[in-house]
Amino acid sequence: MEIATNIERIITNFKKDSAARKTSEYLKTRLDTLNNLWSEFSSNNALLELEEDRKNDYFKKGVFKRIKQIFPEGLQLISNTKPYQVTVDESSGGAEGSNADTKVST
Repeated sequence: MEIATNIERIITNFKKDSAARKTSEYLKTRLDTLNNLWSEFSSNNALLELEEDRKNDYFKKGVFKRIKQIFPEGLQLISNTKPYQVTVDESSGGAEGSNADTKVST
């Protein structure tokens, strides 16, 4: 259930992260990590499904069902987040941060 916990943690922590942290690279890394964890989690689930021991906490607590529901929500959340970019305001000579109108490409 460690992989399930990691998937949940990535999504939860992403929601807490400041906009300034959400650069293009950060978003891509989070998406890649989430996809890799899902792949591993899915493969492990297929193996567990072959077991006949449905008394395992994994099945009792409906872990796969829960993660299967939050995974696409997390992907969508991260994919739809606009990357933070530092822009230079030439009129004032200063730099300021903003979320650009670009999408994260994977």
